[in-house]
Amino acid sequence: MGEQRAGLVVGVQLRLFTTEEGGRKSGVSGEPYSYRPNWDVAGRKDPLSQTGAPVLCLDRLWLHPGESTRAVLVPLSPEAWHAVGEGDRIYLYEGPRLCGDAVVTIIRPAFLPLSDDEENSWRDWALGTLSAWESAR
Repeated sequence: MGEQRAGLVVGVQLRLFTTEEGGRKSGVSGEPYSYRPNWDVAGRKDPLSQTGAPVLCLDRLWLHPGESTRAVLVPLSPEAWHAVGEGDRIYLYEGPRLCGDAVVTIIRPAFLPLSDDEENSWRDWALGTLSAWESAR
């Protein structure tokens, strides 16, 4: 698997803004790591305070503007997420454009890259088939 490093996995309730709210014109795929937005984790809606966190999975194949979903994020710089807690609202950016928001429902430490078993466990959490506690094994 290669060298592992300490990281985080973050479960959220994600909402894409509608096109009328300034969001995307098309949906995003639920394929693992195919959607790689940036996040303002300071809660300031400031495009200069962004940090990357690809989406491991959604609870569906596609998420369209205006829809909400359970999603799992894997921060690229976990140290930037130190002040984020469960219940916090974070903001999704694509470049300088604010495209959505999310409420953090669970944060767990993890070793990255995640093992196949861990990824599958988080996918099960996103689908609602495992509790948050079970997904942190």
